[in-house]
Amino acid sequence: MCTHFLPAEIVAWLREGERFNTPQAVVVTDFDIHAMWLVRHVERYFVALNETRAHLERPGIPGDRITVSGIPIDPIFADLKDVRTMRVKHGLPPDRTTILVSAGGFGVGPVEHLVGALLELQHAAQVVVICGARS
Repeated sequence: MCTHFLPAEIVAWLREGERFNTPQAVVVTDFDIHAMWLVRHVERYFVALNETRAHLERPGIPGDRITVSGIPIDPIFADLKDVRTMRVKHGLPPDRTTILVSAGGFGVGPVEHLVGALLELQHAAQVVVICGARS
């Protein structure tokens, strides 16, 4: 089972060369799918949404090989927490609208433009941005 497209592609390549013989499942850890998730020799895809399932079916992946399961997360994230307490814990004003921008492991995308646009909001808000760092 692969939760990233790169090892899934490596396993598919090994299977194609008959160097590896095992069924493969791919867990798409994004809400949407892009071309790099499309891998040969996959018996099962696990996706977050019915819409993602439809996107996989469009290029011909049979629906009976796609399971809509949501994105797997650590159960600790399902624990309810008091919003005010968590904001204070993390140094955020507790009574201000908070906008979270999650930009992926490499900070991919126009994050600077998005945050710049948010700075023009007329409503008082705080923006928390999570993304990878460049090395």
